[in-house]
Amino acid sequence: MVVEFLTGLATTTTAFPETEDLAGAAEALLRLQDTYALDTHKVASGDLMGVRDSPRMSGISTKCAVNNDKEC
Repeated sequence: MVVEFLTGLATTTTAFPETEDLAGAAEALLRLQDTYALDTHKVASGDLMGVRDSPRMSGISTKCAVNNDKEC
């Protein structure tokens, strides 16, 4: 049972994004934020140009977004 779990986990983890993918997504979000003059607090709370259909960021994600923390 443990072997099956670990085999399944090894297969699943190959589908996770790499660090390069996450960095690219972050850069794209910053580009959109700059292009459309989006407020960082509103983006982090899920309010995109008055539409609140997106999920709210929480925890470390909000800290990084609001404080432009380069360490995150």
